[in-house]
Amino acid sequence: MIALFSTDRGWRQPVEAALRERGHEVRSASRPAELAKCLGDGRVRLVVAGPLSGEVETAKRTAGCCPVISTTPDDTMERIVHRAEAVLGGD
Repeated sequence: MIALFSTDRGWRQPVEAALRERGHEVRSASRPAELAKCLGDGRVRLVVAGPLSGEVETAKRTAGCCPVISTTPDDTMERIVHRAEAVLGGD
């Protein structure tokens, strides 16, 4: 499972749709407490942090040893999906 973390709903929704289209299970979080809840059941294998200032740092603090990838405003959906799949090993 992949968790998305961003306060920007306009970013989360298309990224979630692109990942689901590729067959990934996805959960979204807009606050650190929501991300912690997503991580709580142990199924999340990757956190994709949004491009807004501070989101990757917050995601890394919350995710512990779960891998976190950062994104930029210039990243395309295809690039984000490709990077996520590379970290997951093509799952």
